[in-house]
Amino acid sequence: MKRLAKWVTVLWSLFCLAGIIYGLGRAGEKMAGLGTEAEKVGGAIGLGFGMFLWFFIWVAEAGPALIVYLVTGRRPISSLPDPGPTKTCPNCAETLKAAARQCRFCGHRFDS
Repeated sequence: MKRLAKWVTVLWSLFCLAGIIYGLGRAGEKMAGLGTEAEKVGGAIGLGFGMFLWFFIWVAEAGPALIVYLVTGRRPISSLPDPGPTKTCPNCAETLKAAARQCRFCGHRFDS
């Protein structure tokens, strides 16, 4: 789930960024042809509204995906179940279950 949320956030953000860049380029072309001051002000207001709309659409999709990504993190080590009694191998210093008769790392046999 975490991997999916990460990719949704990244891909959606790239898509929105591409849309904003394309929109700014097209807006620049359109605003260059405006003649009167009122047309320029209207174009600027429209451009501002369009940028807000792109930002809102980006937040509406990437925001929940980011929250899922942050909430579905790994469990802290302290919340893992207790493995029970353990002992340390004198040969390789690995931690093993107390009932182990042989070290699974180095093969050292324990005397019963």
